Amino acid sequence: MAAQNQFLAFGIGSGANVLTPAQYAALAALGPGFATGILQSNQLNSVLRQASFVSAMIGQFIADQSGNSALDDGNLAELEGNFELALRSYVSLYPAYEVDTGVANAYVVAMPVPVTAYTNGMQVKFRVAHANTGASTLNAGGGAVALLSNTGVALAAGDLPLGALVNATYDSALGKFLIHGLVYSQFGALALLNYGNGVQNDGSGNLTLKLADGSMRLTGAGLQGNEPITTLSGTVNVAAANHFANFVGTGTLNLPQTTSLWNGFCFSVVANGGSVTLNPNAADGFGGTGAGSPYTLNNGQTALFICDGNGNWWIFYLTTPASVAGNSYNYAYQAGFIL
Repeated sequence: MAAQNQFLAFGIGSGANVLTPAQYAALAALGPGFATGILQSNQLNSVLRQASFVSAMIGQFIADQSGNSALDDGNLAELEGNFELALRSYVSLYPAYEVDTGVANAYVVAMPVPVTAYTNGMQVKFRVAHANTGASTLNAGGGAVALLSNTGVALAAGDLPLGALVNATYDSALGKFLIHGLVYSQFGALALLNYGNGVQNDGSGNLTLKLADGSMRLTGAGLQGNEPITTLSGTVNVAAANHFANFVGTGTLNLPQTTSLWNGFCFSVVANGGSVTLNPNAADGFGGTGAGSPYTLNNGQTALFICDGNGNWWIFYLTTPASVAGNSYNYAYQAGFIL
C-alpha cells in the first residue's frame, strides 16, 4: 500500500471562510491570542488553516520521500524518525558535487537549484574536467567571475589539476569566488620541484612533508632532495613529475611543450647501450635551433637538459667519450652549454 499522509490541510477549499493574509496579519488577537467572548468563524478557520497547511505539507513530504506513512496516531518518535529519513532520501537525490562543463581557465557549473545571481557565502563544489593553465573564472549561473586562491590571488598553471574536487565560496565584497584550502602554487618552490607527494598533519597540529614518494629524504644533515636513476628502455613520455630525473639507457624521450612546464625544469640523460633520441614539441627547439627538430645523444654521451618555459631546451654539461670525440660540436664547459 502506498504511503499515506494523515495530516490534512483545513480550510483550503475554494471560497473557504477564512481571512485574507492581510486581514490575518492585522488581527488584534494575533499576538496575545483570543480572549473571552464571541469568536468569529473566519478568524478561527484562519488559525486552523495556517497550522494544518504547514503540517500537511510536512506530512506529504514524509510520505513522498521516506516511503513511510505520516500517521496521526500520537507517535511523535516515529514521525520524527520518518521525517529524518525523508530528509536523507531527499538530499541523496542531489550529487555531492557538480561536474565542470566549461573549458580550461573558464569553468562552468550547473547548480542543482539554478541561480541567476550570487549571494555572499554561496558555495560551489565541482570536479575539474579541464586542468587550468593560468588565471581562471567560474560561472555557476550568475555569470563568470574570477576564481581565486583562499588569499585572493589569481590561480597559477596547474593549481586545478584534472579530476580535482574544488570547493569555492563567493565573497560579495570582492565579487569573486575563493577556493577553500591551499592550491599547488601556494607551496612555492617545493611544489614546482615536485618534492614530496603532499603534506600531512603529524597529529600534533603541525603541517609536515610526506616523503613516501622518494623525492626527498630526511638525514642527519637535514632534508635533502633525492635524484634516483630511471632506467630508459623504449619510449618514455616525459612529464612534470620527471623533474630532476636521471634517465640511463637507450630509447626515445618525448618531451612536453615547454610552456606547460616552468623555467628551470630539468633532467639528465646517459646514453648507455645505444643512442637516445629526444623529441621536442613541435613548438620547441634545442638551444635556439629549429622548432620540432629531434636531438640525439650517441652511445656513451651524457647531458643535462633544462627548459626555459618559453620554447627552448638548453643542453648543459654535454660529455662525449673518446670513441666519439670527433664530432662537430664545440663545447664551453665553463659556461656549460653548447655554442
